Amino acid sequence: MISPMRTLFHFASLALLLGAVGPSFDASSATIPERPEKLSFPPLVYDPPAPEKYRVPLKTGPVVYVVPDRELPLVNIVVYAHTGQYLESTGKQGLADLTGYLLARGGTKSKSAEELEERLAFLAAQLSSGIGENQGSVSLNLLSKDLDEGLGILREVLAAPRFQEDKITLRKQQMLQAMKERNDDSSAIESREHDFLAFGEDFWANRYDTAASLDSISPADIHGFHKQCFFPSNFVVAVSGDFDRDAMVQKLDKLFADWPFSGERSPPIPTNTMFSAPGVYLVDKEVNQAGSR
Repeated sequence: MISPMRTLFHFASLALLLGAVGPSFDASSATIPERPEKLSFPPLVYDPPAPEKYRVPLKTGPVVYVVPDRELPLVNIVVYAHTGQYLESTGKQGLADLTGYLLARGGTKSKSAEELEERLAFLAAQLSSGIGENQGSVSLNLLSKDLDEGLGILREVLAAPRFQEDKITLRKQQMLQAMKERNDDSSAIESREHDFLAFGEDFWANRYDTAASLDSISPADIHGFHKQCFFPSNFVVAVSGDFDRDAMVQKLDKLFADWPFSGERSPPIPTNTMFSAPGVYLVDKEVNQAGSR
């Protein structure tokens, strides 16, 4: 049973709260405009950073953007490579995807894929890689105290990846499964057919990997594609985090020094598009109404 004194105390507390809130609420509501178009805001002032303060062309080839940030004891490094699916030769569709995915997941010269994964987990570091239509990248995020070891790992991933064969097989199986699901979503079909109409069926971005193209890709093809594109003068690097700027520049120069292969400068992205004739194009596929978008 609730005592009368406790009930009285609750009512008194509520009255005090309403008394404190009420006047301030009335005062603030009086300043609210009656219509949205009468709202006014202070002007937005944005001064973009000057790129020359952060851009450093390294003696070893890459252009690096270096941004120290001491807020957290972390360092983030992203190495961008001028490469992409547009460099795949006919019949080797899927080669860029395989190469990019396995750079960070297929082991290195000194570590198997499993050993690399275990070491990264011990360091609480994140390593990822990939190659898209017109760009490749390898990124590393780790604690600043482990920077030197992390740079050693990054060097091997970039210069001496293992591309472990069981990892190649697994990735091919994943890509083959994705192929089997291409036509499950009507919006995916529409997007693909739209690109055929807009750019032409022979345009490089419209060449899709097939079971035959994946089967034709050998470990030698993957190593060759990697060596073609992943070399210092083909890189742009972004680095931010907990470090001294000058010391980081020296470490990066050392990272890219004495590269074991020369590579080839990537050609421009092709622009040989061929727009289809105007008309109404229909993809005849039965789908549930709720599943179509």
